[in-house]
Amino acid sequence: MSSQRKARKTENEKLIDASDLQWMKDRAVFLKAAGLSYRKISDVVRVTTSIVKHWFEDPEMHTRVEQVRADTLEGAIEFLKSAQLELVQHLLEVARDPTRGSDQLKAILEGLGLVGIVKVNKSESKASTEATTQHEFSPEFFDKLEGMPMETQEKLAALAGEMDELVEESKGAE
Repeated sequence: MSSQRKARKTENEKLIDASDLQWMKDRAVFLKAAGLSYRKISDVVRVTTSIVKHWFEDPEMHTRVEQVRADTLEGAIEFLKSAQLELVQHLLEVARDPTRGSDQLKAILEGLGLVGIVKVNKSESKASTEATTQHEFSPEFFDKLEGMPMETQEKLAALAGEMDELVEESKGAE
C-alpha cells in the first residue's frame, strides 16, 4: 500500500499569489454554496481553516454565496422544465407509434415522476372527478360574469369561497 502524505496547507495568506488567492476565494464561494464547512473548504483549497474563516468575515463573500445558490436553484428549475418537455414529447411519440416497447413507456413515466409529473391512480382520479362535478357551473353563468363589473365579480368569488368553506366544514356531519 502506498502511504498518502497530507499536503501541507498554506498558513500565511500573504505568501499566495494574487491570482491564486482570487481563484481560491472563488472556489471557496462555490464550495460554501454547496454546503461545505470551513474545514472542508480549507482542505480543498489547501489553506488553513482560519484563513477561510477570515475570508468569510467579508460580507461580500456571503453575498456571492447567496448569488451562487440562487443561480444554481434557477438553473436546476430550468433544467427540470426542459426535462419535463422532452419527456412529454417522448411520451407522445410512444403513444403515436404502437411498435414502441412498453419498456420505453415505463422509463418515460418514471422520468416524469422524477421531475414532478406524477401518474394519478384510479382512486385519486375518481375523487378528483367527484370534487369537480360538485362545483360545475353552466357556460351561461360565465358569460353573465364576464359582463359584470369587477367589484361584483370579486364579491361572487368571495361568496364561492365561503360556499366551499361551508361544504368542507359540514363534511362528516351528514
